[in-house]
Amino acid sequence: AKLHGIHTIQMQHGIWIEQFPQRLIDFGSETIWAWSNSYERFIHGSCVRLAGKAVQAQSRPWQRYQLVGSAKFVDMRLAAPLDLLRWRLGVDVGRYRAVALVGTNLHWHHHGTAAQTVRERLVRMMRAAPDVFFVVKLHPHERAPDATELAQPNTLVLNDVLMGILDLQMARLIAAVDVVISSLSTLLLDAAVAGKPCIQYDTGNDLSYDEVASVEIEQLPQLLANIPALTVNDALMRAYGEAADQPFYAHLARLLASDTPSISDAMRKEIDAGAASQYSAAREVEAFVGETQMLRAEVAAQIARTDLAESGANQATARAAAAEADAAQATARATAAEADAAHATAHATAA
Repeated sequence: AKLHGIHTIQMQHGIWIEQFPQRLIDFGSETIWAWSNSYERFIHGSCVRLAGKAVQAQSRPWQRYQLVGSAKFVDMRLAAPLDLLRWRLGVDVGRYRAVALVGTNLHWHHHGTAAQTVRERLVRMMRAAPDVFFVVKLHPHERAPDATELAQPNTLVLNDVLMGILDLQMARLIAAVDVVISSLSTLLLDAAVAGKPCIQYDTGNDLSYDEVASVEIEQLPQLLANIPALTVNDALMRAYGEAADQPFYAHLARLLASDTPSISDAMRKEIDAGAASQYSAAREVEAFVGETQMLRAEVAAQIARTDLAESGANQATARAAAAEADAAQATARATAAEADAAHATAHATAA
């Protein structure tokens, strides 16, 4: 798009709290629409080791971060249809004291507890709170056949396929429940933005969000016994969704109503110059790898030359040893001939 002079916008889609190993996080878009300033701080604070070399992320003079919130944040604050669970999902929630949304994000390698173990503990928790109805939302990476044990008398298990068929958005689902329970996931922030209490259950994850502490799954029935006492985590929203109040669709409308913006002169100059700063880190790594490969090739050539020299020396030694053996054999033959001659002389004399 940049090569064709088209302005691009990168929209934040989740909370980033981990660096990717051997990969520097960087964006090529001229405009970044973010939820909070923590997003920009994280991206610009990225520092990883590529091919054994420390590489620090760089801010781009032509790149601009804007706090515009998110479409889903706006959707979270819209009122849900009355009796959504009853009319969309066929759940008679009137039979239950409360409704809880349980999110699973158990495929992540950062969890210290096996997914199967977590699901078994969740089942025991749900059985311990029979007066609460649990809507279980599987992560898009998780398959329903792998979570069949979560189907209990007081649960409904949903995945992205079912939600797509039902035309059911997460924002509407969150608005229809009393509390959101999840492992470490953006779902916790979604709940805070929607004004719903959220609880993170512990999975032994080595990562964590600011302003939210995890609890053991076995503690959940006790917490759910008094849902009105649970409070909305405003601190979590301030940490990662400070732009949640921004009119996202108004920003989008202004963009669409304006003339199609073109890329900046600074970006054009960079493109014309071969995207020097955009790909400088990659080029440094490539140069480092190239130098390393050349050094390795030179060492290999030197080893080969040494081996050849040693082989030549060994061959010369072998030839000298063969020559000495030949000389010894010649001497032995001469000695034998002299002995034969002496024996013949002695025999003639005796005759």
